[in-house]
Amino acid sequence: FFFEFSTCIMPPPGYFSSQVNKFLGSHVQRDKMARFVIALCRLLGEFFSKSKDKKELMEKLNAVSNALKVTRHSGQWLRQFPIINGLMNKKNISSISDICEVGARFCMAMYFTLKNMEWLVATKIMKGDGPALSKLAFKFYTYSWLFELTAGIERFISKSTRDRSAKDVIAIVRSTLLLIEGVGTVGWQKVNGKALALIGMSTSAYDCYSTW
Repeated sequence: FFFEFSTCIMPPPGYFSSQVNKFLGSHVQRDKMARFVIALCRLLGEFFSKSKDKKELMEKLNAVSNALKVTRHSGQWLRQFPIINGLMNKKNISSISDICEVGARFCMAMYFTLKNMEWLVATKIMKGDGPALSKLAFKFYTYSWLFELTAGIERFISKSTRDRSAKDVIAIVRSTLLLIEGVGTVGWQKVNGKALALIGMSTSAYDCYSTW
């Protein structure tokens, strides 16, 4: 009995290492982990920013954060094209959620396009205003999650009580948090820096967990 019970709760030999290799073998997963670390560095920076004796630590946190941001920018190169391809192949747009989904994908494609342009400016391949491109990109990012939130709420309402699940609620909460992140980053509404960092950490951690 004990052997049968242990085999049910214990993963097979090599399971953990194979899962780690599979997880880290995907660029998308590494990007989510990098986003988590960037948000963690921001949170620590918010706590230690006023400490005079933490200057060296702040420099290290900024160095790690900036390096990961550059890595994410290069990894997001041309990431908009799969989204555009999905838009072109989408059919039967008949409900509010379908329309919002198209709007969300279009805005996200614009976000990646503008972030690609920002990366080209940062690497001095192209001339332009990097901060202005970044702010415009995050406006589209915010609109994308507004559309996504609207679509999620519409899908949730259209389902019967029996068909509604915790995943539907989590999706709505996640979209809400990312919408708040976008609003705070753009500057449309003042959002506490620690709150923005926690949003980045929590959504990235959930994304990593859900695809583990």
